[in-house]
Amino acid sequence: MPKLKQTLILVGSAKHPKSTSESLGNYLQKRLETQGVETYKLKLYQHVFQPSAREKMLEFMNDSDLWVLTFPLYIDSTPYIVVKWMEWVMENKQRIENLTEKKFLPIVNCGFPEAKHNEVAISICEEFAKEAGLEWLGGLSLGGGESIHGEPLDSKVGMVRHVTTALDLTAEAVADGLVVPDQAITLMAKSFIPKWVYTLVGEVGWRYRAKQNGMQNNLKDRPYDPTPEHKKKPR
Repeated sequence: MPKLKQTLILVGSAKHPKSTSESLGNYLQKRLETQGVETYKLKLYQHVFQPSAREKMLEFMNDSDLWVLTFPLYIDSTPYIVVKWMEWVMENKQRIENLTEKKFLPIVNCGFPEAKHNEVAISICEEFAKEAGLEWLGGLSLGGGESIHGEPLDSKVGMVRHVTTALDLTAEAVADGLVVPDQAITLMAKSFIPKWVYTLVGEVGWRYRAKQNGMQNNLKDRPYDPTPEHKKKPR
């Protein structure tokens, strides 16, 4: 298999200045560079809407052997800016050099503790690769992405060891022209903490934010409940 020469990491999060999607991309970028792969990173929200920026992005896409798309889950699917990018690629296939020789790898993260919520988004990415004629390398799926909260993975050490190991394995494999190893996919999908702990922390955080905004007594309000007041059961 031919060695990978250049990779383009596309960050599909609209969050600024930092996001979990970008943290994952940054770590993979460093690991690919240690493997001798020239790697560049672009944020989609800065490029998909402006014609001049799209042309600059096209240059990087043309020069790269591998496109890595890292993004957050939006309602069991891909964010709008990712959809916009996919549509643009399909509309401009004839302008992309050696399109069928390029490789594609998505990394999806969600706030739910279980990575399985990303399955639909991964399937969308796989179908996109098929329609575009890209070589599918497999997808990485991460649950509990808010645990990273946009911070560098190197700063979290033990808590994200399964994530960094998954990305290490991925970098080594794709740099050698291989697909994402099954071990990397399994490790990335591993939960950070037990589900009950995640739920408890989320509940405490929700109540804390409600109190900050003076809404601690309104958490059970149902302003759009169509049930008439006289039929509602006491809570």
